[in-house]
Amino acid sequence: MKTSTPSRTPTAGAFALALLFILSATVPRALAATASPPERLSYQGFLADSDNNPLGPIDPENHTVVFRIYDASTGGVLMWSEQQVVTVAKGVFSVQLGEGSVTQNEPHGSLSSVFGGTDASDRYLELDVTDQGGRLAPRLRLLTSPYAFLAKNVADGAVDSSKLAEGSVGSSKIQGGAVTTAKLSIDSAFRVNDQAIYLRSGTDVNHFLKYASSYSGGFNPDGPVLQGFAGGILGVAAGGGSTALHWNSTGVGVHKHNPSEALDVVGNARVSGSVSATSVSARGASFVVATGEDTVVRMQNITRDWYIRNSVNGGTFGIFDGSVAAVHIVPGTTSWATGSDRRLKTEINQETGFLERVSRFRPVTYRLKSRGKDGRRELGFIAQDVQPEFPELVSESGDGMLALAYDRFGVIAIGAVRELNERTAARMNELEKENSALKQSLASVLERLQALESVVK
Repeated sequence: MKTSTPSRTPTAGAFALALLFILSATVPRALAATASPPERLSYQGFLADSDNNPLGPIDPENHTVVFRIYDASTGGVLMWSEQQVVTVAKGVFSVQLGEGSVTQNEPHGSLSSVFGGTDASDRYLELDVTDQGGRLAPRLRLLTSPYAFLAKNVADGAVDSSKLAEGSVGSSKIQGGAVTTAKLSIDSAFRVNDQAIYLRSGTDVNHFLKYASSYSGGFNPDGPVLQGFAGGILGVAAGGGSTALHWNSTGVGVHKHNPSEALDVVGNARVSGSVSATSVSARGASFVVATGEDTVVRMQNITRDWYIRNSVNGGTFGIFDGSVAAVHIVPGTTSWATGSDRRLKTEINQETGFLERVSRFRPVTYRLKSRGKDGRRELGFIAQDVQPEFPELVSESGDGMLALAYDRFGVIAIGAVRELNERTAARMNELEKENSALKQSLASVLERLQALESVVK
């Protein structure tokens, strides 16, 4: 497009500029219809040279103009800019801001984003007629149109459902604390569309009430969910199944309608924190928390009492059979140790014959019937084969099944190795004696051979 200039070169500071906001006089370019207002701003102005002669006095002229919006009348932050080729006729021009192009990598976002924030009232427009001397001063403050004041004060009843598009008033549009109880009056039922109603003020999002058809943890309440900071749920499972959580004057039920205990659970339970109880019954045995300072749990009403204590060997954890430490953890390690102090024992006898008995052991591989054909093959012994040789290693459970104390096989192995070592040492002594005798016989033969050689010579 051909660009013409006035006969006189005006200076930037000498331009006279008039700013008019005309929202209907300028016909915008055709844009696709949307639910949002167009990102355009109609702007008309007047340009004259230093002698107040309008540009384009006879024929329209094209001039390159950069439009910039700042947050201050001087200096400040550049918030938006664009460059356009503007047609000026007898000093008058009209443009649609938002239809230009980026210039010099300056910010060129949406116009609506410029008019946000707590300082949105301070926006100033600056023009830079680049082919006529540069930027014009002073900047012009952008002001509102008269009827826009209606948005500040909404008349009672003015906003009904027809005035709001679905989803148009989101949480980002309402400042925190703006809607107080004094501002809100509800005279009929209303819907929150599956959204949460938060129960505490401020930014707390941990306490709310909402409808949920599903909930974390595998519950399907198909009803209201009451959430506290530590979690919680209400409602009956979808399809009339078991209640996800139900409480009454008696207690709280988990997957249990109308609980009959303070805590009534149907199914497995897992506790990650502490449990305080004086007695717990399970399958005929009573588990009692003892009052002794070092006893954790005492198990009664079985063959004999067992204790779990935490003061064995200077504070380590141990299991007691009566008053005797059956096993405990070695301090500073993860190894288990069995009580073996001489003071704990009586009728101590030296055992022998390990080697012969061990030689009659028959190692086998097998699969446990309980694990089926796909069970892993194991390596071990048959209890009935071991029992005749070492009955001390075999025990019988209540159902008549035999069990092996595999942890005692180390004692048997040491006994067998010791006997083998004794036999080996005895045999070595015999061989040394035989070897000494052979050496003496050989020396005698050599002596006689030497005597015979001297006679022959």
